[in-house]
Amino acid sequence: MSNYAPPNFKIIFDSKKIAESLWITDQQALKEFKDGRVISRFSEYWTGKLYHFVKSINTNSAGFDGTISHPLFDQLFIGVRSLTKAGIKFQQSKFIGSGRRCNQSDLIQSVYYIDFEIVVDIIDFPCVIFSVVHADKLIRLINQGDLTSSGLNRQNYYKKMFNTTHNRLDVTVIDPYTTIDY
Repeated sequence: MSNYAPPNFKIIFDSKKIAESLWITDQQALKEFKDGRVISRFSEYWTGKLYHFVKSINTNSAGFDGTISHPLFDQLFIGVRSLTKAGIKFQQSKFIGSGRRCNQSDLIQSVYYIDFEIVVDIIDFPCVIFSVVHADKLIRLINQGDLTSSGLNRQNYYKKMFNTTHNRLDVTVIDPYTTIDY
């Protein structure tokens, strides 16, 4: 794989419009959309719009969440993860949860079949940051012991992946209420 990486994006949604369309209060929308369990499906739809991402039919067995067609590289295999106040973990869902275990080999296997992880930072929702991490970088950090199954908090994620902070990441700001055409 080359040094190619899809761009990073930032979107500022209108939580009042979201709340109104879902028949909930603005406060409920702000609370619910900061929950990784709630927003994960929406993240995949948003990723689809931004990156021309095609979701896998069954992400539990595929080892990736979807694909992006690229003229130079044919098909890129993509994982989508949410970064929440609790942090981010890169292992497959089958290794996350009460009573489940994940060792270094499981963690490497979880990112082995993907080309990129698209991380959806929802901590400051309605401001959402989409950042792209090459799988080779994840595997290198795992092998160095800098990334474990415990995952990373927001500060360490941006520092280890991009050597910056979330508010200094190079992003393209997208207006979600206009047609995305780039």
